Amino acid sequence: MPRAKKQDLCEVFGFAPDDLKPKCRNYWERGVCPFIGTKCTKYNHDKSIVYGVCSVISSGEEIIICPKRLYAESYKTLRDVSSDAFGYLPLYLVNEVKGLELVKETPSEFVVAFGQNSGKEIQVGTHRTKLSMDWVLVKVIDGRAVEAAGVEVQSIDITNNYRETWEAYKYLESRQKNIIPESKHGMNWANVHKRLIPQIIRKGNIYADSKLATKGLYFIVPDAVYSRFEDVIGDTSPVKKPGKGVLSVFTYSLGEKVGLGSMRSINRNRISRVLLDEFALNFISGRQISGSILDEEIERQIKSLFR
Repeated sequence: MPRAKKQDLCEVFGFAPDDLKPKCRNYWERGVCPFIGTKCTKYNHDKSIVYGVCSVISSGEEIIICPKRLYAESYKTLRDVSSDAFGYLPLYLVNEVKGLELVKETPSEFVVAFGQNSGKEIQVGTHRTKLSMDWVLVKVIDGRAVEAAGVEVQSIDITNNYRETWEAYKYLESRQKNIIPESKHGMNWANVHKRLIPQIIRKGNIYADSKLATKGLYFIVPDAVYSRFEDVIGDTSPVKKPGKGVLSVFTYSLGEKVGLGSMRSINRNRISRVLLDEFALNFISGRQISGSILDEEIERQIKSLFR
């Protein structure tokens, strides 16, 4: 099948956009997220079109743009975090714990995840400044909370849109010309500065002040996105273990390409840990850039005035 070359859609409802297998197209028709089983929230302004775009190709790079894509393989990313924070204890969603309670099979020691589609997101603050924590993993022993870890899950938003490209794939079977136009989307990297980093710092400080959150804050993010974080934050001193006041970053990317009718896996790329205070200080002060670069740019601008 033809594909766009530089600006393209990578996955729609978890499958390649040109995948015409009935299993795949069933998700297109129902508009359901294959990773959490609820209605997809990637839609147009009046909700008349559900796009279902999980990831895109931007300048040849695959980038996950929907955080729910990071919940693939039965919340593999949360299980990775739970194992890192608490060891190999069973991890349950809230409804799973309730089910075990009904049949009196709840283990004496386990981890429960509070978050989207699992009980409800834990919220803190006043009604004017209320913050929703994406996920809170709580270690439970004999029905008592003994320690916790926060988890934030982020991807990246796009600018402009991919509608023309999406429609070409949507009606691929009926198109007389199977030429896929280049997508017009861009990546909203400015959001890393404006929203994502400040949000991580703010929530991280709450966990650092918590008595139960002994494992600090974890950040699950596409590897390509965290690379932009590093451009902003610069070099940091590595930390070996999770703990209070520590930000543990788990980065992920899509696995190897698969055949039609199948979904790609989600692979962990790396684990990076930094003291939250250092992370925040570097963000405030900015990555060190030589003043001579500023001088050169000023001189270049002045010269351009008199050409």
